[in-house]
Amino acid sequence: MIPTDKKIQYDQNTEASLPRKISIFATGVLILLMSLVSLTSHAQTSKMYGEVAVMSNFVEKGLSQSNKGPAVDAGLGYWFGTQGRIGISADSVKYPNDGANVRLAGFGEYKFIFSPTSDLRVRNDLLQYYSEGLRNGTIITLDQNFSGYHVIISREDNFEGTKTQRNWFGMAKDWPYGTSYQINLTAGYSMVDAALYNSFFDTRLGFSYVTSSLTVSLINTWVSSPAQFDGIADTSFFLVLAAKF
Repeated sequence: MIPTDKKIQYDQNTEASLPRKISIFATGVLILLMSLVSLTSHAQTSKMYGEVAVMSNFVEKGLSQSNKGPAVDAGLGYWFGTQGRIGISADSVKYPNDGANVRLAGFGEYKFIFSPTSDLRVRNDLLQYYSEGLRNGTIITLDQNFSGYHVIISREDNFEGTKTQRNWFGMAKDWPYGTSYQINLTAGYSMVDAALYNSFFDTRLGFSYVTSSLTVSLINTWVSSPAQFDGIADTSFFLVLAAKF
């Protein structure tokens, strides 16, 4: 639960902040890059895609976005070859002391390939919440891959509706187990405004059954200092059923 005295009123009629303008500009640049790739890479196939997931809890970087209840995520997008994509997604959300129940996101992503085992993925998300906009914001993510080991940095400009920034530094790796299973591990550290919260570590450990179109996962999440979030950062176990088409 995010205490009401930690929130700053969000004026939807206020002109967009400079970071948000920069984020929108970055999305435009990513779309331009992907368009050029689509036009010049004749060997690659561009295509539409879709994703849907049902979760018994919706957790991001250690914090529940569904107040520890079930949630649904659905998205559509377009791949520009194998390096870039744009898309939109809709998630059901629920927060204490916040009337938002739907999160819409538009994103652009581009992957710079350096070698067969090394690449850098740059992603920009624009988030809009309904029916309240206290949590509207942007997230910029850099994901450097070295032979399946990922070093990730993300920056969001409106952490949990407080209008303050969070910088998240993490690592991730998926290990195959047999022919159809994976062990998934992500660990990160959130640097947040010290006047509101203490910075904290989080981990996400999953065991997944994976096919070409369906993934079933059992996931555990943990946060180093959960008490400051009044329940939404408690250690949790939940199921995720995800399909793509």
